[in-house]
Amino acid sequence: MLSKISNNRVLSQWVQQCFHAAIAALIFVLSEWIFTITKPSILSITNWGQKFLVLFHGFIFFSAIGILSLLILYLVSLLFKQRARSLFVNMGSVVPAAFLASTILLMIDNFTYTVFRFGILDSFNIRRALYALVFLVIFYFCFKLFSLLLSLKIKRIPLKVGVILVGFLGVVVTAPTLIGTRAQQIQLLNDQIASLSDLTSSEKLPNIILIGSDGLSASHMSVYGYERETTPNITRIAKDSLFVENNFTNSGNTVGSIISILTGKYPTETRVLYPPDMLVGPDAFEHFPAILKSFGYYSVQLGTPYYVDAYAQGVLYGFDEVNGKLANKDLFTQLNYSGFSTFDSFFISNALSRVTDRLYHIFFIKYITDPYSFVTRGEVKNTDLIKINEIISIMESHRDQPVFIQAHLLGTHGSKFNPEIRVFSEGLNQEEGWMTDFYDDSVLNFDYLFGSMIDQLIESGMYDDTIIILYSDHGQGFQVNLKTPLIIRFPNGDYKMGIINQAQNLDIAPTILDYLNVEVPEWMNGSSLISDKITKTPVVLSLIHISEPTRPY
Repeated sequence: MLSKISNNRVLSQWVQQCFHAAIAALIFVLSEWIFTITKPSILSITNWGQKFLVLFHGFIFFSAIGILSLLILYLVSLLFKQRARSLFVNMGSVVPAAFLASTILLMIDNFTYTVFRFGILDSFNIRRALYALVFLVIFYFCFKLFSLLLSLKIKRIPLKVGVILVGFLGVVVTAPTLIGTRAQQIQLLNDQIASLSDLTSSEKLPNIILIGSDGLSASHMSVYGYERETTPNITRIAKDSLFVENNFTNSGNTVGSIISILTGKYPTETRVLYPPDMLVGPDAFEHFPAILKSFGYYSVQLGTPYYVDAYAQGVLYGFDEVNGKLANKDLFTQLNYSGFSTFDSFFISNALSRVTDRLYHIFFIKYITDPYSFVTRGEVKNTDLIKINEIISIMESHRDQPVFIQAHLLGTHGSKFNPEIRVFSEGLNQEEGWMTDFYDDSVLNFDYLFGSMIDQLIESGMYDDTIIILYSDHGQGFQVNLKTPLIIRFPNGDYKMGIINQAQNLDIAPTILDYLNVEVPEWMNGSSLISDKITKTPVVLSLIHISEPTRPY
Protein backbone atom coordinates (compact mmCIF):
# COMPACT_ATOMS: atom_id res chain seq x y z
CA MET A 1 0.00 0.00 0.00
CA LEU A 2 2.81 2.40 0.96
CA SER A 3 4.67 1.41 -2.20
CA LYS A 4 1.64 2.26 -4.33
CA ILE A 5 1.25 5.65 -2.64
CA SER A 6 4.96 6.32 -3.16
CA ASN A 7 4.70 5.38 -6.85
CA ASN A 8 1.72 7.68 -7.30
CA ARG A 9 3.58 10.54 -5.64
CA VAL A 10 6.66 10.02 -7.82
CA LEU A 11 4.49 9.90 -10.97
CA SER A 12 2.74 13.07 -9.85
CA GLN A 13 6.13 14.75 -9.46
CA TRP A 14 7.11 13.70 -12.99
CA VAL A 15 3.96 15.34 -14.32
CA GLN A 16 4.79 18.42 -12.29
CA GLN A 17 8.28 18.46 -13.82
CA CYS A 18 6.67 18.35 -17.26
CA PHE A 19 4.64 21.38 -16.27
CA HIS A 20 7.79 23.16 -15.11
CA ALA A 21 9.49 22.33 -18.42
CA ALA A 22 6.54 23.64 -20.41
CA ILE A 23 6.42 26.89 -18.43
CA ALA A 24 10.19 27.40 -18.68
CA ALA A 25 10.03 26.68 -22.43
CA LEU A 26 7.22 29.24 -22.76
CA ILE A 27 9.32 31.87 -20.97
CA PHE A 28 12.26 31.11 -23.28
CA VAL A 29 10.15 31.15 -26.45
CA LEU A 30 8.25 34.30 -25.46
CA SER A 31 11.49 36.13 -24.69
CA GLU A 32 13.05 35.12 -28.03
CA TRP A 33 9.81 35.87 -29.89
CA ILE A 34 9.69 39.43 -28.53
CA PHE A 35 13.37 39.88 -29.38
CA THR A 36 12.86 38.57 -32.93
CA ILE A 37 9.75 40.51 -33.89
CA THR A 38 11.18 43.80 -32.58
CA LYS A 39 14.40 43.63 -34.59
CA PRO A 40 14.80 43.46 -38.39
CA SER A 41 13.73 39.97 -39.47
CA ILE A 42 11.21 38.24 -41.69
CA LEU A 43 8.95 38.02 -38.63
CA SER A 44 9.02 41.76 -37.99
CA ILE A 45 7.38 42.46 -41.36
CA THR A 46 4.79 39.69 -41.43
CA ASN A 47 1.21 39.97 -40.15
CA TRP A 48 0.27 39.42 -36.52
CA GLY A 49 -1.59 36.21 -37.31
CA GLN A 50 1.64 34.69 -38.63
CA LYS A 51 3.57 36.09 -35.68
CA PHE A 52 1.31 34.42 -33.12
CA LEU A 53 1.32 31.17 -35.11
CA VAL A 54 5.11 31.15 -34.92
CA LEU A 55 4.91 31.77 -31.16
CA PHE A 56 2.54 28.82 -30.75
CA HIS A 57 4.62 26.46 -32.90
CA GLY A 58 7.79 27.56 -31.13
CA PHE A 59 6.23 26.80 -27.76
CA ILE A 60 5.09 23.37 -28.93
CA PHE A 61 8.54 22.58 -30.37
CA PHE A 62 10.61 23.56 -27.33
CA SER A 63 8.18 22.26 -24.72
CA ALA A 64 8.08 18.96 -26.63
CA ILE A 65 11.87 18.77 -26.41
CA GLY A 66 11.72 19.39 -22.67
CA ILE A 67 8.91 16.91 -22.00
CA LEU A 68 10.51 14.27 -24.24
CA SER A 69 13.77 14.65 -22.30
CA LEU A 70 11.88 14.11 -19.05
CA LEU A 71 10.09 11.10 -20.52
CA ILE A 72 13.42 9.50 -21.42
CA LEU A 73 14.72 10.20 -17.92
CA TYR A 74 11.54 8.71 -16.45
CA LEU A 75 11.91 5.52 -18.50
CA VAL A 76 15.53 5.20 -17.40
CA SER A 77 14.44 5.59 -13.76
CA LEU A 78 12.19 2.53 -14.09
CA LEU A 79 15.32 0.41 -14.42
CA PHE A 80 16.25 1.27 -10.83
CA LYS A 81 14.78 0.51 -7.44
CA GLN A 82 12.14 2.62 -5.75
CA ARG A 83 14.52 4.70 -3.66
CA ALA A 84 16.60 5.71 -6.65
CA ARG A 85 13.55 6.89 -8.60
CA SER A 86 13.08 9.93 -6.38
CA LEU A 87 16.63 10.95 -7.22
CA PHE A 88 15.80 10.82 -10.93
CA VAL A 89 12.75 13.02 -10.34
CA ASN A 90 14.98 15.64 -8.73
CA MET A 91 17.44 15.32 -11.62
CA GLY A 92 14.56 16.25 -13.89
CA SER A 93 14.84 19.85 -12.63
CA VAL A 94 17.81 20.13 -14.99
CA VAL A 95 15.42 20.46 -17.96
CA PRO A 96 13.37 23.51 -16.86
CA ALA A 97 16.51 25.00 -15.29
CA ALA A 98 18.30 24.78 -18.66
CA PHE A 99 15.48 26.70 -20.38
CA LEU A 100 15.31 29.40 -17.72
CA ALA A 101 19.09 29.79 -17.37
CA SER A 102 19.44 30.07 -21.17
CA THR A 103 16.77 32.77 -21.22
CA ILE A 104 18.55 34.79 -18.54
CA LEU A 105 21.92 34.38 -20.29
CA LEU A 106 20.51 35.68 -23.58
CA MET A 107 18.86 38.61 -21.82
CA ILE A 108 22.16 39.53 -20.14
CA ASP A 109 23.97 39.27 -23.47
CA ASN A 110 21.36 41.42 -25.21
CA PHE A 111 21.61 44.01 -22.43
CA THR A 112 25.41 44.23 -22.40
CA TYR A 113 25.60 44.49 -26.18
CA THR A 114 22.83 47.10 -26.39
CA VAL A 115 24.13 49.29 -23.57
CA PHE A 116 27.91 48.65 -23.52
CA ARG A 117 28.44 47.39 -27.11
CA PHE A 118 30.04 44.09 -26.12
CA GLY A 119 28.66 40.61 -25.68
CA ILE A 120 29.51 36.93 -25.50
CA LEU A 121 30.61 36.58 -29.12
CA ASP A 122 32.95 39.57 -28.67
CA SER A 123 34.56 37.93 -25.64
CA PHE A 124 37.88 36.11 -25.60
CA ASN A 125 40.01 34.19 -23.09
CA ILE A 126 39.23 35.24 -19.50
CA ARG A 127 35.99 37.02 -20.40
CA ARG A 128 34.66 33.84 -22.00
CA ALA A 129 35.43 31.99 -18.78
CA LEU A 130 33.68 34.68 -16.73
CA TYR A 131 30.55 34.29 -18.84
CA ALA A 132 30.73 30.53 -18.28
CA LEU A 133 30.95 31.09 -14.54
CA VAL A 134 27.96 33.45 -14.64
CA PHE A 135 25.92 30.87 -16.53
CA LEU A 136 26.78 28.10 -14.07
CA VAL A 137 25.72 30.31 -11.14
CA ILE A 138 22.45 31.16 -12.89
CA PHE A 139 21.83 27.51 -13.72
CA TYR A 140 22.47 26.47 -10.10
CA PHE A 141 19.89 28.88 -8.70
CA CYS A 142 17.38 27.92 -11.41
CA PHE A 143 17.88 24.26 -10.54
CA LYS A 144 17.35 25.00 -6.84
CA LEU A 145 14.20 26.97 -7.70
CA PHE A 146 12.57 24.11 -9.59
CA SER A 147 13.69 21.60 -6.96
CA LEU A 148 11.97 23.76 -4.34
CA LEU A 149 8.80 23.97 -6.44
CA LEU A 150 8.89 20.20 -6.82
CA SER A 151 8.85 19.76 -3.05
CA LEU A 152 5.59 21.69 -2.83
CA LYS A 153 2.58 19.41 -2.93
CA ILE A 154 0.33 20.51 -5.75
CA LYS A 155 -2.80 18.36 -5.68
CA ARG A 156 -4.93 20.12 -8.24
CA ILE A 157 -5.79 17.70 -11.00
CA PRO A 158 -6.36 20.43 -13.65
CA LEU A 159 -2.68 21.31 -13.40
CA LYS A 160 -1.61 17.75 -14.15
CA VAL A 161 -4.16 17.22 -16.87
CA GLY A 162 -3.38 20.61 -18.35
CA VAL A 163 0.16 19.58 -19.29
CA ILE A 164 -1.13 16.57 -21.20
CA LEU A 165 -3.89 18.55 -22.92
CA VAL A 166 -1.53 21.33 -24.05
CA GLY A 167 0.88 18.80 -25.53
CA PHE A 168 -1.92 16.82 -27.17
CA LEU A 169 -3.57 19.95 -28.56
CA GLY A 170 -0.27 21.16 -29.96
CA VAL A 171 0.39 17.89 -31.74
CA VAL A 172 -3.18 17.67 -33.08
CA VAL A 173 -3.09 21.23 -34.42
CA THR A 174 0.51 21.24 -35.66
CA ALA A 175 0.84 17.77 -37.26
CA PRO A 176 -1.71 18.31 -40.07
CA THR A 177 -0.10 21.67 -40.86
CA LEU A 178 3.34 20.07 -41.17
CA ILE A 179 1.99 17.26 -43.35
CA GLY A 180 0.14 19.74 -45.56
CA THR A 181 3.15 22.05 -45.93
CA ARG A 182 5.41 19.12 -46.74
CA ALA A 183 2.96 17.95 -49.43
CA GLN A 184 2.93 21.45 -50.96
CA GLN A 185 6.74 21.51 -51.04
CA ILE A 186 6.90 18.16 -52.84
CA GLN A 187 4.28 19.32 -55.34
CA LEU A 188 6.24 22.53 -56.05
CA LEU A 189 9.40 20.52 -56.69
CA ASN A 190 7.61 18.00 -58.90
CA ASP A 191 5.99 20.77 -60.94
CA GLN A 192 9.33 22.47 -61.42
CA ILE A 193 11.13 19.28 -62.50
CA ALA A 194 8.29 18.35 -64.85
CA SER A 195 8.57 21.73 -66.59
CA LEU A 196 12.26 21.26 -67.44
CA SER A 197 13.73 19.71 -70.54
CA ASP A 198 15.21 16.28 -69.93
CA LEU A 199 18.90 15.63 -70.48
CA THR A 200 19.81 12.26 -71.94
CA SER A 201 21.77 10.01 -69.62
CA SER A 202 24.56 9.72 -72.20
CA GLU A 203 25.41 13.40 -71.92
CA LYS A 204 28.37 14.25 -69.73
CA LEU A 205 27.38 17.29 -67.77
CA PRO A 206 30.09 19.89 -67.20
CA ASN A 207 31.14 21.12 -63.80
CA ILE A 208 30.14 24.72 -63.09
CA ILE A 209 32.20 27.19 -61.07
CA LEU A 210 30.56 30.54 -60.33
CA ILE A 211 33.36 32.58 -58.80
CA GLY A 212 33.31 36.22 -57.86
CA SER A 213 34.91 38.82 -55.66
CA ASP A 214 32.95 41.28 -53.57
CA GLY A 215 32.73 44.86 -54.83
CA LEU A 216 34.87 44.28 -57.91
CA SER A 217 34.56 47.06 -60.49
CA ALA A 218 35.41 46.31 -64.12
CA SER A 219 37.02 49.75 -64.35
CA HIS A 220 39.87 48.57 -62.08
CA MET A 221 40.59 45.43 -64.10
CA SER A 222 43.21 45.55 -66.84
CA VAL A 223 41.21 42.99 -68.84
CA TYR A 224 38.61 45.76 -69.16
CA GLY A 225 41.17 48.39 -70.15
CA TYR A 226 42.45 49.66 -66.79
CA GLU A 227 45.93 51.20 -67.12
CA ARG A 228 47.39 49.15 -64.26
CA GLU A 229 48.10 45.48 -64.86
CA THR A 230 45.72 44.10 -62.22
CA THR A 231 44.30 41.02 -63.97
CA PRO A 232 46.92 39.16 -66.05
CA ASN A 233 45.49 35.72 -65.26
CA ILE A 234 41.90 36.72 -66.00
CA THR A 235 43.09 38.23 -69.30
CA ARG A 236 44.61 34.86 -70.13
CA ILE A 237 41.29 33.01 -70.12
CA ALA A 238 39.20 35.94 -71.39
CA LYS A 239 40.62 35.32 -74.87
CA ASP A 240 38.80 31.97 -75.00
CA SER A 241 35.63 33.10 -73.25
CA LEU A 242 32.30 34.84 -73.62
CA PHE A 243 33.39 38.36 -72.67
CA VAL A 244 30.67 40.83 -71.66
CA GLU A 245 31.77 44.43 -72.09
CA ASN A 246 28.86 46.18 -70.38
CA ASN A 247 27.53 44.14 -67.49
CA PHE A 248 25.67 45.49 -64.47
CA THR A 249 24.55 44.11 -61.15
CA ASN A 250 20.92 44.02 -60.08
CA SER A 251 21.61 45.07 -56.51
CA GLY A 252 24.11 47.24 -54.71
CA ASN A 253 23.92 44.88 -51.72
CA THR A 254 25.58 41.48 -51.70
CA VAL A 255 22.60 39.42 -50.55
CA GLY A 256 20.23 40.94 -53.09
CA SER A 257 22.78 40.48 -55.87
CA ILE A 258 23.65 36.86 -55.05
CA ILE A 259 20.01 35.83 -54.71
CA SER A 260 19.16 37.49 -58.02
CA ILE A 261 21.97 35.51 -59.67
CA LEU A 262 20.81 32.22 -58.14
CA THR A 263 17.11 32.74 -58.86
CA GLY A 264 17.32 34.64 -62.11
CA LYS A 265 14.76 37.01 -60.61
CA TYR A 266 14.82 40.71 -59.86
CA PRO A 267 15.40 41.56 -56.17
CA THR A 268 12.21 43.61 -56.37
CA GLU A 269 10.36 40.36 -57.09
CA THR A 270 11.96 38.11 -54.45
CA ARG A 271 11.99 40.98 -51.90
CA VAL A 272 15.46 39.87 -50.85
CA LEU A 273 17.85 42.80 -50.63
CA TYR A 274 19.75 42.66 -47.36
CA PRO A 275 20.00 40.41 -44.27
CA PRO A 276 17.83 39.18 -42.73
CA ASP A 277 15.65 39.06 -45.90
CA MET A 278 14.80 35.52 -46.96
CA LEU A 279 13.10 33.73 -49.81
CA VAL A 280 9.57 32.62 -48.93
CA GLY A 281 6.86 30.69 -50.76
CA PRO A 282 7.60 29.45 -54.31
CA ASP A 283 10.70 31.67 -54.53
CA ALA A 284 12.44 29.36 -52.03
CA PHE A 285 12.18 26.51 -54.57
CA GLU A 286 12.51 28.37 -57.87
CA HIS A 287 16.23 28.85 -58.39
CA PHE A 288 19.21 27.75 -60.45
CA PRO A 289 20.76 25.34 -57.87
CA ALA A 290 17.46 23.41 -57.55
CA ILE A 291 17.37 22.91 -61.32
CA LEU A 292 20.95 21.67 -61.35
CA LYS A 293 20.25 19.39 -58.41
CA SER A 294 17.39 17.78 -60.33
CA PHE A 295 19.97 16.78 -62.97
CA GLY A 296 22.30 15.19 -60.44
CA TYR A 297 24.65 18.06 -59.58
CA TYR A 298 26.39 18.20 -56.22
CA SER A 299 26.06 21.86 -55.22
CA VAL A 300 28.27 23.81 -52.83
CA GLN A 301 28.31 27.45 -51.76
CA LEU A 302 31.53 28.95 -50.36
CA GLY A 303 30.66 32.36 -48.98
CA THR A 304 30.34 33.96 -45.57
CA PRO A 305 27.89 32.77 -42.90
CA TYR A 306 24.76 34.93 -42.73
CA TYR A 307 25.82 37.34 -45.50
CA VAL A 308 26.53 34.93 -48.39
CA ASP A 309 24.65 31.97 -46.99
CA ALA A 310 21.98 30.11 -48.97
CA TYR A 311 20.58 28.52 -45.81
CA ALA A 312 20.25 31.90 -44.09
CA GLN A 313 18.60 33.34 -47.22
CA GLY A 314 16.03 30.52 -47.41
CA VAL A 315 17.28 28.73 -50.55
CA LEU A 316 15.68 25.28 -50.26
CA TYR A 317 16.48 22.05 -52.10
CA GLY A 318 19.42 23.67 -53.85
CA PHE A 319 22.75 23.32 -52.07
CA ASP A 320 24.14 20.14 -50.54
CA GLU A 321 26.70 22.15 -48.62
CA VAL A 322 26.93 25.80 -47.60
CA ASN A 323 29.98 27.31 -45.92
CA GLY A 324 31.12 23.94 -44.67
CA LYS A 325 27.73 22.89 -43.32
CA LEU A 326 25.84 20.00 -44.89
CA ALA A 327 22.13 20.42 -45.59
CA ASN A 328 21.29 17.52 -43.28
CA LYS A 329 23.12 19.31 -40.45
CA ASP A 330 21.40 22.66 -40.88
CA LEU A 331 18.43 22.98 -38.53
CA PHE A 332 16.61 25.61 -40.60
CA THR A 333 16.78 23.42 -43.70
CA GLN A 334 15.74 20.25 -41.89
CA LEU A 335 12.79 21.97 -40.23
CA ASN A 336 11.64 23.14 -43.65
CA TYR A 337 12.01 19.64 -45.04
CA SER A 338 9.92 18.38 -42.11
CA GLY A 339 7.04 20.65 -43.09
CA PHE A 340 7.58 23.71 -40.90
CA SER A 341 7.00 27.00 -42.67
CA THR A 342 9.91 29.34 -43.43
CA PHE A 343 8.75 31.59 -40.58
CA ASP A 344 8.62 28.72 -38.06
CA SER A 345 11.93 27.29 -39.24
CA PHE A 346 13.61 30.68 -39.04
CA PHE A 347 12.40 31.39 -35.52
CA ILE A 348 13.09 27.96 -34.04
CA SER A 349 16.52 27.55 -35.62
CA ASN A 350 17.53 31.11 -34.76
CA ALA A 351 16.43 30.79 -31.12
CA LEU A 352 18.22 27.48 -30.70
CA SER A 353 21.44 28.59 -32.41
CA ARG A 354 21.58 31.78 -30.33
CA VAL A 355 21.75 29.64 -27.21
CA THR A 356 23.98 26.82 -28.44
CA ASP A 357 26.48 29.14 -30.15
CA ARG A 358 26.95 31.10 -26.94
CA LEU A 359 27.26 28.01 -24.76
CA TYR A 360 29.80 26.45 -27.13
CA HIS A 361 31.74 29.69 -27.05
CA ILE A 362 31.84 30.34 -23.30
CA PHE A 363 32.68 26.72 -22.45
CA PHE A 364 35.52 26.66 -24.99
CA ILE A 365 33.90 23.84 -26.96
CA LYS A 366 33.81 25.69 -30.25
CA TYR A 367 35.06 29.15 -31.08
CA ILE A 368 32.23 31.07 -32.73
CA THR A 369 33.32 33.67 -35.24
CA ASP A 370 30.90 36.55 -35.59
CA PRO A 371 30.28 37.02 -39.36
CA TYR A 372 29.81 40.70 -38.58
CA SER A 373 33.56 41.02 -38.01
CA PHE A 374 34.35 39.75 -41.50
CA VAL A 375 32.46 42.53 -43.24
CA THR A 376 33.26 45.40 -40.88
CA ARG A 377 36.78 44.78 -39.59
CA GLY A 378 38.58 43.34 -42.58
CA GLU A 379 39.28 40.00 -40.92
CA VAL A 380 39.39 38.13 -44.23
CA LYS A 381 43.04 37.07 -44.00
CA ASN A 382 43.52 33.71 -45.77
CA THR A 383 39.87 32.75 -46.17
CA ASP A 384 39.94 33.46 -49.92
CA LEU A 385 42.88 31.11 -50.42
CA ILE A 386 41.05 28.46 -48.39
CA LYS A 387 38.04 28.77 -50.69
CA ILE A 388 40.18 28.29 -53.80
CA ASN A 389 41.69 25.14 -52.30
CA GLU A 390 38.22 23.91 -51.32
CA ILE A 391 36.99 24.33 -54.90
CA ILE A 392 39.65 21.96 -56.18
CA SER A 393 39.22 19.55 -53.27
CA ILE A 394 35.45 19.32 -53.77
CA MET A 395 35.79 18.71 -57.50
CA GLU A 396 38.46 16.06 -56.95
CA SER A 397 36.30 14.21 -54.43
CA HIS A 398 33.20 14.28 -56.69
CA ARG A 399 34.62 13.22 -60.03
CA ASP A 400 31.80 10.69 -60.37
CA GLN A 401 29.13 13.42 -60.67
CA PRO A 402 28.85 16.98 -61.98
CA VAL A 403 29.59 19.71 -59.44
CA PHE A 404 28.23 23.24 -59.09
CA ILE A 405 30.27 25.54 -56.85
CA GLN A 406 29.51 29.16 -56.08
CA ALA A 407 32.49 30.84 -54.44
CA HIS A 408 32.29 34.42 -53.22
CA LEU A 409 35.64 35.91 -52.22
CA LEU A 410 36.02 38.95 -49.97
CA GLY A 411 39.48 40.37 -50.66
CA THR A 412 38.11 43.33 -52.62
CA HIS A 413 35.42 44.13 -50.06
CA GLY A 414 35.98 47.59 -48.57
CA SER A 415 36.47 49.95 -47.14
CA LYS A 416 39.77 48.63 -45.76
CA PHE A 417 41.81 46.03 -47.64
CA ASN A 418 44.33 43.43 -46.58
CA PRO A 419 46.05 42.23 -49.79
CA GLU A 420 48.75 39.57 -49.54
CA ILE A 421 50.34 40.99 -52.70
CA ARG A 422 51.69 44.53 -52.30
CA VAL A 423 52.66 46.04 -55.65
CA PHE A 424 50.80 49.34 -55.98
CA SER A 425 50.54 49.94 -52.24
CA GLU A 426 54.08 48.93 -51.36
CA GLY A 427 55.50 51.18 -48.67
CA LEU A 428 52.15 52.89 -48.04
CA ASN A 429 50.00 52.93 -44.92
CA GLN A 430 46.24 52.46 -45.18
CA GLU A 431 45.25 55.61 -43.33
CA GLU A 432 41.73 55.89 -44.70
CA GLY A 433 39.07 53.83 -46.46
CA TRP A 434 38.84 53.05 -50.17
CA MET A 435 42.49 53.85 -50.96
CA THR A 436 42.97 53.09 -54.67
CA ASP A 437 46.45 51.57 -54.34
CA PHE A 438 45.27 49.06 -51.75
CA TYR A 439 42.12 48.31 -53.74
CA ASP A 440 44.13 47.64 -56.90
CA ASP A 441 46.40 45.28 -54.99
CA SER A 442 43.29 43.46 -53.73
CA VAL A 443 42.15 43.08 -57.34
CA LEU A 444 45.60 41.78 -58.23
CA ASN A 445 45.41 39.37 -55.31
CA PHE A 446 42.05 38.05 -56.54
CA ASP A 447 43.53 37.61 -60.01
CA TYR A 448 46.39 35.59 -58.52
CA LEU A 449 43.96 33.29 -56.72
CA PHE A 450 41.85 32.97 -59.85
CA GLY A 451 44.95 32.05 -61.85
CA SER A 452 45.92 29.48 -59.24
CA MET A 453 42.49 27.86 -59.57
CA ILE A 454 42.80 27.77 -63.37
CA ASP A 455 46.26 26.18 -63.18
CA GLN A 456 45.04 23.48 -60.80
CA LEU A 457 42.04 22.72 -63.02
CA ILE A 458 44.32 22.35 -66.03
CA GLU A 459 46.74 20.15 -64.09
CA SER A 460 43.92 17.90 -62.86
CA GLY A 461 42.42 17.55 -66.33
CA MET A 462 39.12 19.19 -65.32
CA TYR A 463 39.57 22.51 -67.12
CA ASP A 464 37.79 21.57 -70.34
CA ASP A 465 35.02 19.81 -68.44
CA THR A 466 34.11 22.95 -66.51
CA ILE A 467 32.10 26.11 -67.10
CA ILE A 468 33.85 28.97 -65.31
CA ILE A 469 31.83 32.13 -64.65
CA LEU A 470 33.58 35.19 -63.24
CA TYR A 471 31.26 37.80 -61.73
CA SER A 472 30.99 40.44 -59.04
CA ASP A 473 28.03 41.21 -56.80
CA HIS A 474 28.32 44.99 -57.25
CA GLY A 475 30.81 47.71 -58.01
CA GLN A 476 33.34 49.23 -55.65
CA GLY A 477 31.67 50.96 -52.72
CA PHE A 478 28.32 49.18 -53.27
CA GLN A 479 27.70 51.14 -56.47
CA VAL A 480 25.03 49.93 -58.89
CA ASN A 481 25.92 52.24 -61.76
CA LEU A 482 29.45 50.87 -62.22
CA LYS A 483 30.16 48.11 -64.72
CA THR A 484 30.94 44.74 -63.15
CA PRO A 485 32.88 41.89 -64.78
CA LEU A 486 31.10 38.98 -66.46
CA ILE A 487 33.31 36.45 -68.22
CA ILE A 488 32.14 32.92 -69.01
CA ARG A 489 34.61 30.30 -70.15
CA PHE A 490 32.76 27.31 -71.65
CA PRO A 491 34.38 23.88 -72.18
CA ASN A 492 36.73 23.75 -75.17
CA GLY A 493 36.37 27.49 -75.67
CA ASP A 494 32.77 27.33 -76.92
CA TYR A 495 31.00 30.65 -77.57
CA LYS A 496 34.27 32.54 -77.64
CA MET A 497 33.09 36.05 -78.42
CA GLY A 498 32.62 39.54 -77.09
CA ILE A 499 29.26 41.01 -76.22
CA ILE A 500 28.93 44.77 -76.40
CA ASN A 501 25.21 44.91 -75.68
CA GLN A 502 24.16 45.70 -72.16
CA ALA A 503 23.84 42.63 -69.90
CA GLN A 504 23.21 41.95 -66.23
CA ASN A 505 23.96 39.35 -63.57
CA LEU A 506 20.38 38.17 -63.97
CA ASP A 507 21.45 36.66 -67.32
CA ILE A 508 23.94 34.20 -65.82
CA ALA A 509 21.52 31.39 -64.92
CA PRO A 510 19.53 31.53 -68.22
CA THR A 511 22.80 31.48 -70.19
CA ILE A 512 24.10 28.36 -68.45
CA LEU A 513 20.74 26.59 -68.74
CA ASP A 514 20.67 27.42 -72.44
CA TYR A 515 24.15 25.91 -72.84
CA LEU A 516 22.93 22.75 -71.10
CA ASN A 517 19.95 22.58 -73.49
CA VAL A 518 17.56 23.11 -70.58
CA GLU A 519 14.53 25.28 -71.21
CA VAL A 520 14.75 28.50 -69.25
CA PRO A 521 11.82 28.65 -66.78
CA GLU A 522 9.27 31.40 -67.30
CA TRP A 523 9.85 32.69 -63.79
CA MET A 524 13.42 33.71 -64.64
CA ASN A 525 13.62 37.38 -65.64
CA GLY A 526 17.02 37.19 -67.30
CA SER A 527 17.93 36.25 -70.87
CA SER A 528 20.46 33.85 -72.37
CA LEU A 529 23.53 35.58 -73.74
CA ILE A 530 24.17 32.76 -76.26
CA SER A 531 20.66 32.55 -77.65
CA ASP A 532 19.99 33.26 -81.34
CA LYS A 533 16.96 35.23 -80.29
CA ILE A 534 17.82 38.79 -79.40
CA THR A 535 15.93 39.78 -76.27
CA LYS A 536 16.24 43.00 -74.35
CA THR A 537 15.45 42.54 -70.71
CA PRO A 538 15.35 45.79 -68.75
CA VAL A 539 18.12 46.17 -66.18
CA VAL A 540 16.47 46.79 -62.83
CA LEU A 541 18.83 48.02 -60.13
CA SER A 542 18.06 48.04 -56.42
CA LEU A 543 19.95 49.47 -53.49
CA ILE A 544 19.24 49.79 -49.80
CA HIS A 545 21.47 52.15 -47.86
CA ILE A 546 22.79 50.76 -44.58
CA SER A 547 25.08 52.86 -42.42
CA GLU A 548 26.70 49.64 -41.21
CA PRO A 549 25.92 45.93 -41.78
CA THR A 550 23.32 44.39 -39.51
CA ARG A 551 24.58 42.15 -36.73
CA PRO A 552 23.39 38.54 -37.24
CA TYR A 553 23.05 37.74 -33.54
